[in-house]
Amino acid sequence: LVGGETTTGKTTLLRLVNATSSTAAVTVTPVTSEGFGTDTVVSVPGQSEVSVPLSALAPDATALAVHLSSTGAPVSAFLQETSVDGLTASGADVWGAGDSLATQTVIPGISVSSGAMTVDVVTDADAQVRVTAQSATGGSGATTEVQATGDSVTQVELSGLSDDLYVVTITSSANLVAAAQVE
Repeated sequence: LVGGETTTGKTTLLRLVNATSSTAAVTVTPVTSEGFGTDTVVSVPGQSEVSVPLSALAPDATALAVHLSSTGAPVSAFLQETSVDGLTASGADVWGAGDSLATQTVIPGISVSSGAMTVDVVTDADAQVRVTAQSATGGSGATTEVQATGDSVTQVELSGLSDDLYVVTITSSANLVAAAQVE
């Protein structure tokens, strides 16, 4: 899972759902721009949901991903981020599981009204990464290339975008997973 942050004003929860009758032992490994964090095992009883505050596992992370493995039972997982500005709630985001590791992934339907978006990329080795945002309505887009460090989160900023709907294509010389976000 890729997405979220744990800085001041941002709270990201890992939500684990076990629909079976057996207990699942889920190994949770946070990944930030600094690399892999420490493994934590979370018990998820059968037919229940457990929330894990990622600020406890990766404090002050501006870019975040989570690697999961489960034994005993399969689980569904998603990230839920809430934002506050002072005492005022300012939004919420949800990230589900994306594609499996591949050298290309496509994220359709990103609505931009702020002129910019951030794409978080995790590669399994050092890699050259190209991020392209193409307008779904025929307008102009943007492309940028970065060098990503393997086994960590690399943030790619795309700015100067018109208010529009975009399809984001991320290609890499190594396997990757990615998520996009607009502010």
